[in-house]
Amino acid sequence: MRLEDLAKGWCKEVYTWDWPPLNMHSSIKITDAQVVKRGENDAVVKVHGVQTLKKIDGGADGPAVVTKCGAQLTFYKKKNDWFLGRVELQD
Repeated sequence: MRLEDLAKGWCKEVYTWDWPPLNMHSSIKITDAQVVKRGENDAVVKVHGVQTLKKIDGGADGPAVVTKCGAQLTFYKKKNDWFLGRVELQD
């Protein structure tokens, strides 16, 4: 799996959530991912996207708040597999 695809998947996990007590839902549409540093045992990938926050009341979606978002993900390599080490959220 390419590092960009791996980073996109993890970024979706970070920005997609539900908060039932406040009836809030978050999702992301990823617009770009690129490797900014790649070494023999580590790599850094920047992911950019658009986050959508919605308040869901009684099954009806309220107005959405859409903002640009991003993350810098650091991966570490063990044998031939990449493992997520750190996520730094960015604007």
